[in-house]
Amino acid sequence: MSVIGLRQKREASLLDASGIVPEGYNIHVSPPTVNGTPTDVQVAVLIVNVRDIKELTEELTLELNLKMFWKDERLRHLAQQASSNHEPFIVLNAGILQKLWHPDIYIDHVKAITQPSIISKPASLRIYRDSTLRYSARLTLAQSCQMDFHHYPAGKKIIPPILQGFMSFSK
Repeated sequence: MSVIGLRQKREASLLDASGIVPEGYNIHVSPPTVNGTPTDVQVAVLIVNVRDIKELTEELTLELNLKMFWKDERLRHLAQQASSNHEPFIVLNAGILQKLWHPDIYIDHVKAITQPSIISKPASLRIYRDSTLRYSARLTLAQSCQMDFHHYPAGKKIIPPILQGFMSFSK
């Protein structure tokens, strides 16, 4: 397939905000699950680069890729579109995420989070045939981190988990 053909295929699966969010969809209510259990959210963090370590200010700067996966059956109509097009997923504009329920996460001891961009932020949103959403973004994270290098270079530093969930409940 030519580059133009691939681009047209990708653009055909790229949706804008109109017609995505079903009527009555409430972004403040988590997706319904079996037996009312909490929504399962899977998170993957790939540290791409340790950009800077500042021992005096106890600050660590990382470049990372963040991926989050969760299922929202209320968006089944989009998943069916992927199935009918014989595609494993469809690509949504990442900006639509502001109109959809998404996991509340926070990063402990964060000083700053930025998204490098030239024209647009490096982020994507997919919905798979089984109504699983995947959000992916490239981030630069500055985090405070206690540092003790008295045993350097023989010692080691273990950094606690940086990403945590913020729980919210709805009935």
